Amino acid sequence: MIAPLLVVAVLLVPVAGVFAAADAALNSVSRARVDALAREGQPGARALAKVVADRPRHVNLLLLLRLAAETTATVLATVAFVQIFGSVWEGALVAAAVMVVVSYVFIGVGPRTLGRQHPYRIGMLLAVLVRTLATVLGPLTRLLIVIGNALT
Repeated sequence: MIAPLLVVAVLLVPVAGVFAAADAALNSVSRARVDALAREGQPGARALAKVVADRPRHVNLLLLLRLAAETTATVLATVAFVQIFGSVWEGALVAAAVMVVVSYVFIGVGPRTLGRQHPYRIGMLLAVLVRTLATVLGPLTRLLIVIGNALT
């Protein structure tokens, strides 16, 4: 039972990293440059222009997806480490230490740096995926935004 937990946790880390890179890229691109790339016919630029036209919606979605992947990976790693160590405290502390480092390097710093260094390339590469996810998960994200706004 431990191996599948760790495999899924390990697979979720790069997924969260992709969402973090896309978020950083979307927050780094200019609408004018994206529109120019779309006029030039760059692959993915038209989709990126549509994403940038509704940037807050897509950035909120990417935040939700990154948090879901990162949190799920952390929970799965914690369950696995508790089983490995046979102690809730030891397993939880090891999982926390491991996942803080993994999250910082492989979800936080690395992907975000790439997203800021290559925002147009990453944005155009991921724009269709982001738009598709926004369409599929749109009702959920709208509901969560309404709840969040009600609390603030």
